[in-house]
Amino acid sequence: MPTNVIFNRSVGLLFVGLLQGSTFWWLTYATEHTLWPAKSPGPSVSILFAALALPLTIYWTGRWNASVLVKASAIISISLLFALVGWHQGRTSAEFRDSARTAVTLFETGLIGRSLVAFTSGAMLIHLWACRRGGYKQYFEVTWHNAIATKVAMAFASVTWLMVLAGGWLLSTVGIDFIGRVAMQPWFFMPLTAVAFAFGMLSADRWSTLTDSFRRGWLSLCAYLLPVALAFGVVWVIAAPIAGFNGTFEKSQRGLANLLFWFVALCVYFLNATWQDGDAIVWRKPLVLRTLRWTWLVVPIVTIVAIGGLAIRVRQYGWTEDRIWSALVGTLALIYSLGYALPAKDSRWFGAIGRINIATAWFAVVAMLALLTPLADARKIAVASQVAQLSLGRISADKFDYRYLSHRTGSYGRAALAKLALLSGSSVNDDIAREARRVIDNRSKNGESPPPIPSPTPTSPSPSPSNASVQSIAPLSLLQVRERIEVWPKNRTVDDRFFERFRRPNNDFDEQQCLNPGWNCGVWQQDFDGDGRDEIGLLQAHVESGSRRLFVFCDRDGAIQRCGEAKPPASMSFDDWRQATSSELPKLVLPRWSNLVINQEVITILPE
Repeated sequence: MPTNVIFNRSVGLLFVGLLQGSTFWWLTYATEHTLWPAKSPGPSVSILFAALALPLTIYWTGRWNASVLVKASAIISISLLFALVGWHQGRTSAEFRDSARTAVTLFETGLIGRSLVAFTSGAMLIHLWACRRGGYKQYFEVTWHNAIATKVAMAFASVTWLMVLAGGWLLSTVGIDFIGRVAMQPWFFMPLTAVAFAFGMLSADRWSTLTDSFRRGWLSLCAYLLPVALAFGVVWVIAAPIAGFNGTFEKSQRGLANLLFWFVALCVYFLNATWQDGDAIVWRKPLVLRTLRWTWLVVPIVTIVAIGGLAIRVRQYGWTEDRIWSALVGTLALIYSLGYALPAKDSRWFGAIGRINIATAWFAVVAMLALLTPLADARKIAVASQVAQLSLGRISADKFDYRYLSHRTGSYGRAALAKLALLSGSSVNDDIAREARRVIDNRSKNGESPPPIPSPTPTSPSPSPSNASVQSIAPLSLLQVRERIEVWPKNRTVDDRFFERFRRPNNDFDEQQCLNPGWNCGVWQQDFDGDGRDEIGLLQAHVESGSRRLFVFCDRDGAIQRCGEAKPPASMSFDDWRQATSSELPKLVLPRWSNLVINQEVITILPE
């Protein structure tokens, strides 16, 4: 390639990086100063997604064996596609009316995960487009080169940033602190990071022979882990029935399905490392190939067990966004594991890997884009499922997680929550409406715009003014707070001042979770420190995830205040705590050694 062409391409890529970093800075600056598009989450997230997709598409098309027109068509089409995805995500993930929210809503709950999914689907789409005529070998080589080049560029950008920081710190020791101050300004470090990333991609392209050699060496090394992984799978399949595992995924096994999916993903990765592009198979001896072929059959078994566990959770608690994405992962795992297990005409074994990988990649791209767009938005499906569970009585009104609708499902969940706030006609509907309005009221107190409560339908009784306004909902009574928090043992009492804390509008957020139906809370009163005065212990446990935390409250200056906390053992569920304290208080065991205090530093002596 002529020197002037190389120079022009290098300058062009660095300019693309500068433009990307400047766009990130402008979105940040516009947010801080409420400039365009700060008040329009749709355009701001659309610009953010386009600023991510456009440069990466340009970088990744560098090794395409295609005309300029084809490359330009791919760059423009994929950038526009993900700009539209970003528009939808921003429009449904943020409040148009809420000036307190940031315009770039990347850090809103769940949006980071959806951004990563969009990035993954975009990467797959780019490489599928590039190699639609070149076959699997070209798809494999281009994909792996770009994956390694991207990691090299990320590492170089990180090192560049650390170098600037280290230089700033060094110069600050001699009174030159200008560099250190500038390095922390968004207008400097965002463009610098993007330009450094572009330079890293450019350098990796020039050293394509090095990246290809690294790919072959790394994958050949990982290929030796395939027999090890399959051996673990065989042992698990044999030992699971003996150990009493029945596939029902009880509370103590809630995370097992995801662990099984991770195991399947590693097996798929190691098998592809063995196959590579079909011309560099690591394992060639017939006996080894036959052994691997038969032991691979444990992978579909593990996949089916994991999908079965996920199906049980869906049947019990309905769909959530996480479960929908897990279902997609399970579907892909099933396609890979069953597809690789099918006999192939290629005598070298696993000859269908290339066709299976390309077909599965197309399916994954279509499915991910559908779940990120109005075609089949995962949040919309999750909201419909959760509301159906509540409507059919599968989840009681006091156990339903209203905060999930309010904080994790965007405008779909907030619209559903507003409709629930209008329910009436029965005691159950009244309970649902009261809880929905309370969550809406909490959003207002936290400075967030509540969802607009729609006008009641003609068939529904009109809500009273106090119900229509989320600001006029009365706090829970002391009796209602007591109903939310279990007292252990049942024949004991707890100081009323403790329950009064939960009626304050500015109470601690962690404690206030006890009023959220998605949490279970138990409380007991005893002398924790042996000073002759009782303290109060509060155990909180999330209904679905099972996460637990323990707080201790004491009487200070006539008021009940939080004075300690602890992490409960993972082996004890909320039901275990309830049962253990049903008849007697927990036993107190004083430490053998007292703490040492030296220069106001507390040193704890641990017994051996």
